[in-house]
Amino acid sequence: MFSAATDKTRPVSPVFCRRWDWLALCLVLAAAVAAFALAGGFAGIPGAAAEVRVEGRAVARLPLTQNATLPVEHNGHHLTVHVADGQVWVNADCPDRLCEGMGPAARPGQSIVCLPAGVSVTVTGAAAPDGVAY
Repeated sequence: MFSAATDKTRPVSPVFCRRWDWLALCLVLAAAVAAFALAGGFAGIPGAAAEVRVEGRAVARLPLTQNATLPVEHNGHHLTVHVADGQVWVNADCPDRLCEGMGPAARPGQSIVCLPAGVSVTVTGAAAPDGVAY
């Protein structure tokens, strides 16, 4: 059959992706990002708002589509609720500042809570479907 001396096969290259493979991968990723953007993936959730409560009593409702700042004082603590770019977050003067560490909230159902001040901020609105059930 074939002997080692007459076998003229190419050696296997240790490179897994060549130049055209990378180009094809970049084109597929660009198409996926474009499809995501066209489907509204980068837009905020319409109708979403930040509901600010003090001791369970609603004191303000801030739409996430408009930039706003709301100072809140309660139990000797001062919080500032910020809304910008479709997100809500707080700055506080409480001793542990855990509420600041919760980061920004943007999706319905997410909450930011400051227990020492008795203040909670909850994003409300119609949640976008995360799946389809048949």
